[in-house]
Amino acid sequence: MKSFSFMMFFLLTIPTFGQETDKSKIINLLKKSQQVFEGLKSYYFESDYKLYVNQTSNEVKESYTGITVKKDHLAYSKIATTEFVILKDLNLKIDNNTKRIQISTEKNQENLTPNFDIKKYLNYFVSYKITEVNNQYKCELKTDKVTMIPYSKVVIYIDKKTSRMLKQELYFLTKHKTKIVKGKPHYDYPRLEIVFSNFKTEDIDSDVLFKKENYVIVNKGKYIPTKKYKEYLIVD
Repeated sequence: MKSFSFMMFFLLTIPTFGQETDKSKIINLLKKSQQVFEGLKSYYFESDYKLYVNQTSNEVKESYTGITVKKDHLAYSKIATTEFVILKDLNLKIDNNTKRIQISTEKNQENLTPNFDIKKYLNYFVSYKITEVNNQYKCELKTDKVTMIPYSKVVIYIDKKTSRMLKQELYFLTKHKTKIVKGKPHYDYPRLEIVFSNFKTEDIDSDVLFKKENYVIVNKGKYIPTKKYKEYLIVD
């Protein structure tokens, strides 16, 4: 799975717009969205990722799915073949490709939860625009400069009625190898689209996800993988 898979912005609410600049509106949007999202005791949603070969094509280079679950202070997220688990006393990152389980006892959940804080990256963009289309808020952030953000444009769609995030479009600023043409690699500017669906806050059957003994057990003071992950390597 490519590194771009982890550059995601999960936003779930809308602000009240006054006589503000579009940048200020976006800042308020992100602030309120994060407050509402974090205020939920439990939630579940699914995500669908498609990487297109360029910024206008419908040809898909790569696709995968994901889910995110929260229950009280516990959280689980899976993107393609990588799982992130936040338990009461343990954080796990499970890479099912390399068969490695990374364990941490730190309380920092920033890299494991879907609340990627885009607010601190807003200044890397130079153009900001909010419009209304099909009962959605459409937020556009653009830049033509190379920065720590790998995107020239980010487009966010939020449902006006439910205040839920519906879709993201991430346009890459630099060229990547997107396909092979006549035996030679072809480089272009890809776009990543993420669609969120099946959002719910009740009737979430998630207990199995938050049982530590389903992932690792302690033997002589050391963590070892369970039978399901017996071929996996434990790393700190």
